[in-house]
Amino acid sequence: FARTVRHMMAAIHVQACLLVALAAVCAARSFGGAKAAAGPAPSGSAAYVNHHIGTGGDGFGVGGDPPGAQVPFGAIRASPDTSKDNVAFEWEHFGGYHYYDDEIRCFAHTHMVGPGAWDLGNIGVMPALKPPQPETVLDYGFRSKFRHEDETIFPGYYKVVLASGITVEITACGTHAAVHRYTFPDDTASPTLLVLPSHSLPEGAVVKASVAINSSTVVSGYALQAGALTRRNGVGVNIFYVMRSSIPFVSSGVWVNESISKEKEAEGHKIGAYITFPKGTKTLEFSVALSFINVSSATNNMNAQQESNNFDGCLQTATAAWQKKLDTVSIDVGGAEAEFHDELVKFYTALYHSFMAPTTLSEASGEYIGLDDKVHQLPDGTVHFTDLSIWDVFRTQMPLLALLLPDAHIDVVRSLVRDYLDGGDIPRWPIINVYSGCMIGTHANQIILDAVVKNTGTFDLKSAYQGMKLQATDPNRHIGRGSELADYISMGYIPMETTDNAVSKTLEFAYDDWAVGMVAKTLGLMDDSELFLNRSQNYRNVWDASTEYFCPRHRNGTFRCNEVPDFHEWILADSGFIEGDQAEWRWFVPHDLPGLVSLFSSKEDYVKQLDHFFAMSANDKSTFLPNPHYWAGNEPDILEPFQFNVAGRADLTQKYSRWVMNFSYSSQPDGLPGNDDYGALSAWYVWAALGLYPLPGTTTYILGSPVFPSVTLNLPGGVFTIKANDASAENIYVQRAQINGKDIDMVAEAYVYHHDVANGGLLEFWMGPTPPSRQ
Repeated sequence: FARTVRHMMAAIHVQACLLVALAAVCAARSFGGAKAAAGPAPSGSAAYVNHHIGTGGDGFGVGGDPPGAQVPFGAIRASPDTSKDNVAFEWEHFGGYHYYDDEIRCFAHTHMVGPGAWDLGNIGVMPALKPPQPETVLDYGFRSKFRHEDETIFPGYYKVVLASGITVEITACGTHAAVHRYTFPDDTASPTLLVLPSHSLPEGAVVKASVAINSSTVVSGYALQAGALTRRNGVGVNIFYVMRSSIPFVSSGVWVNESISKEKEAEGHKIGAYITFPKGTKTLEFSVALSFINVSSATNNMNAQQESNNFDGCLQTATAAWQKKLDTVSIDVGGAEAEFHDELVKFYTALYHSFMAPTTLSEASGEYIGLDDKVHQLPDGTVHFTDLSIWDVFRTQMPLLALLLPDAHIDVVRSLVRDYLDGGDIPRWPIINVYSGCMIGTHANQIILDAVVKNTGTFDLKSAYQGMKLQATDPNRHIGRGSELADYISMGYIPMETTDNAVSKTLEFAYDDWAVGMVAKTLGLMDDSELFLNRSQNYRNVWDASTEYFCPRHRNGTFRCNEVPDFHEWILADSGFIEGDQAEWRWFVPHDLPGLVSLFSSKEDYVKQLDHFFAMSANDKSTFLPNPHYWAGNEPDILEPFQFNVAGRADLTQKYSRWVMNFSYSSQPDGLPGNDDYGALSAWYVWAALGLYPLPGTTTYILGSPVFPSVTLNLPGGVFTIKANDASAENIYVQRAQINGKDIDMVAEAYVYHHDVANGGLLEFWMGPTPPSRQ
């Protein structure tokens, strides 16, 4: 969800001059796969991962995924930050890298994963052929041209040959450490590395930084980052670093603003350092480790995670870690690799993106910096996660972890509970140790409920419920539902006079109440359960029966419905909705889909209206601006292709889920329909291609249209196989299906359940080019 983009669009993009200019840029660009430069090569499923998917797009269609090196859930995402003509537009560079750029400014070590906000991009390093000059240090005068033909990227590895002739290779050594390998042209007179602690996304977000040249091989310091989200604590976050060279450098210096000196330390807003190696140095390795606690912890992370201080050893460890994660899903296309190649690329890239985040905050010592700004010690073998874009990931990515990697899922839940105990509230979106408070609702509720109903592991459920209940009852929580909760409780809906997003918040609060009620029921708190489950029906209070839409409602009870479709009304005006319009939020009752159907005049009317909603979307493939009908590039309506099943029309779920997979996803740089939002859109594709789709907080998986002939899920509880007989691009309709040899009624009960899948078994489909006669 391009949150910063949307604010920018509201203030700037609606101006015709900029829209025209950006459209011209978009039209002038062409897509194409990059030819990989020579270097190490991946194998197995990792060979299908295309890191350029999700790095292109324009406007609201920018994927925003950084393509560089990390381990699964790593804190370090060592990746190039790019520009074109030294310009980096915000909405194109949420992940630091945009495919259409041709310059690398530097290689930074923290990045967000496909967000809609500009933040992180910290602790930059850039190789050069000579030391910097005053005129180059402040305006990326040291940036270098590059070509995609000269890049090699696979999970855990990034390589590029810069126009300067310097070859850069980067791999990750663990969650908090990375190592670079630089190969300089022969007889380079002064091989140089620039250390850039003031580099950030956006430029200037580092409030203060330091650098210290500690010895002939070690550099350290910190950066105080205050970006779009990290500044929301009023201060920012400290990111500490230590760097170590494999060979001693022979000269060094620092700069403050444009003043370069031979000093060993610098501190300020715009600072940096350079280190120069002996003439003719051909290859050197340069290690970088981070900490969110202090420099000593960064050093400890380096020593613990990079045991041999060797690039090849770290590369082997990183690639093995990725292969293990990707091998949770094995695909057999029966010798038809050419026919399914593009789908395999899309699938394994999406699976890779789904495992990039959340971020491991806990360090090698087992310590983490909490939301209370205090250092906490974890029990052995425990992980604390952060960078949870909860409003997005609870829908797709978190349920995917609950199925494929339940140990990671339960660590997320335990992290949320610790966040509550440390900071006083369950977060909506924690970034490092900041309550960003981003987006609406309290959808950690659904993640917690998922852990309960799917039994992904043990955790402190009583404390979790205490935090959930506080946010559902107290309008004055620091991080909760906000002051409008008072009206919601007293009136059963949020009046449009109270907030701009009254309808969206009413719908989401009802959904969150359902989750609170279900957890209360698990704990035997029946009075609480009844209270919250009754409140979960409040979605009905913003339904206007005369129009059959959820509409803004005045405090006096009258409705003020919007025109449908409006021209992206929610960007330009107070519409009552957020991150979508009235047409898209019409279908948002995930916890009570039968109840939603009952609001329409008939089941047939529901199907007709939903079918029309998708048919209208087919007229607009552009992602530059949001589609006012179904919009695959944002989260509020991504469940909707699967909502036909509840009305007995699984054939339309199969039709439209395949349509979205083909229409909105591709193997090109613009292959994601919008911001990936920490893997939310990528995980959608994984689910859709499997032919399953989760309803968060339940054990239900809605059946769709499986893409591949045979998929094996290698789960902790057993091997689960999804077999699609006669699967092909044309055979998108399920003729019949069985779960463990038992027929599935594809009209009345086109679902399977978590226990059927997690414990191992066989889901078998028979596919054809047309729907069967009765669905």
